[in-house]
Amino acid sequence: FPSHDRHWYGGGSNDDSFFVGVDKIRSYGLQDVFNFHPPTADVHKYVKEADALGLFSLYEGLPNVVCEAMAASKLVIASNVSDVPILLGDARFVFNPHDHVDIAGKIRFLMSMSVAERDIVAANNRKNAERLFDPVGIGMKYLELMGCGGDHAG
Repeated sequence: FPSHDRHWYGGGSNDDSFFVGVDKIRSYGLQDVFNFHPPTADVHKYVKEADALGLFSLYEGLPNVVCEAMAASKLVIASNVSDVPILLGDARFVFNPHDHVDIAGKIRFLMSMSVAERDIVAANNRKNAERLFDPVGIGMKYLELMGCGGDHAG
């Protein structure tokens, strides 16, 4: 990955974990590596600019930012929460959000990939997004769920 700054977007939590993390970053001299930003509604802009996306979350509904990153042909590593394993479809990019060793391992793995490997995974993420989020396919599945079958015309 290019050696530019890493940007982290998101809100705070109900505990002091953010401040503990910032103290750790300072103690290891990594202040120049991490740039923290508040949550943003303009996710698409930042996903488009990113080389990869990391979702470090303990709880999620459907993680929209993961869906956006996949649709934008980006690499993604994410917490094993909600539907993340189904969305990504590859356990190599999913980590236990309570295990800092697992998280670090996934980040190292992502950074160790060749450009060709990253391009293949990013293209597969796009293909998965097209398959999973296809409006016609989703509509057909709803019709099947309601017992109307896939050939219902109205």
